[in-house]
Amino acid sequence: MAGGEIVIRPMSVDDAVDFNRLVGIVARERRYLRFLDAPPMDQTVDFLRDSLAAGNPHLAAVLDGELVGWCDICRHSFEIEAHIGRLGIGLLPKLRGKGLGKALLDGVVSENGK
Repeated sequence: MAGGEIVIRPMSVDDAVDFNRLVGIVARERRYLRFLDAPPMDQTVDFLRDSLAAGNPHLAAVLDGELVGWCDICRHSFEIEAHIGRLGIGLLPKLRGKGLGKALLDGVVSENGK
């Protein structure tokens, strides 16, 4: 991976393949996520499509065209619990400890308030 600029941008369903790959990398570390590998691709597509349609914020960190991190907030579907959500965040191991996770978190919280 070259040393280009990291761009933080909204995710789309078009990111499903790269998102699935990255979730798998982080999940297989068995430290940060509640599952041990990426879900099947059709579940990833459904998750992104449905969550984005519900207005949940999803941000991607991209370096040299490669998805290297993500952050999302998935709100509860019950109206009375709409202020409650699940935070999802992950980064490639080599990009941790550089402030990228904080930038993603700040961005997704800001998007959630819109």
